[in-house]
Amino acid sequence: MAGRRVWSALSQSYRTRLQRNGITKAQYESGMSLKAARGHAQTPESPREYARNPNKFTAYRNRRLPLAKRIAEKKERVFRDRIRFNEKRSTRYVKEGAQDVKPPTLAQLRFLDGLSDEEFDDFQYEHRVDEDWNFLWYK
Repeated sequence: MAGRRVWSALSQSYRTRLQRNGITKAQYESGMSLKAARGHAQTPESPREYARNPNKFTAYRNRRLPLAKRIAEKKERVFRDRIRFNEKRSTRYVKEGAQDVKPPTLAQLRFLDGLSDEEFDDFQYEHRVDEDWNFLWYK
């Protein structure tokens, strides 16, 4: 069970942010959803939320899918000659993650989309143990 919401326990900057986005003390303490106030009225708050229900976020999905497809294709181009490359698993990691692999954020996909194949390969190698970039695994 979630704890009781106490307005005074919030930092002043967060209270100001909520108020600027139309959330009052009474609304906050009553348990009103803060998704819109946090900027997630039309987007998931995390990639995992999107992976659980991709049809709920149509505009987000329309931005995400072409990026994810390009990154999956880039992974195949760069890694397909490696003995441990598994195209199906590699693509799944980019599109939806896995149990031990967080799906990528839009910001991560955009960043990778701007890299050349050589830069992409170098970046994957440099971040192979960084949990936030596990979706770059290809085995």
